Amino acid sequence: MPNKPKYDFVIYCDDEILTNGTREECAKFLKVQPHHINHIALEKHIKKADKTQGITIAIKVPIKEVEKEAHNDN
Repeated sequence: MPNKPKYDFVIYCDDEILTNGTREECAKFLKVQPHHINHIALEKHIKKADKTQGITIAIKVPIKEVEKEAHNDN
């Protein structure tokens, strides 16, 4: 049985949310390899995006936080 992911990712371009999900789901949406999601989640990449328009970034969100939010919404 594969390990359960510890993080979900939220993918942004400028101020718009493009998608969210596991690394593999986001990679499939963006048509890139999963390791690319790790790259665009790096702090140095996110800082570069703050200064330049049109750069896609990923924000890592712990699964436990996502599950907690989902539970609170119910």
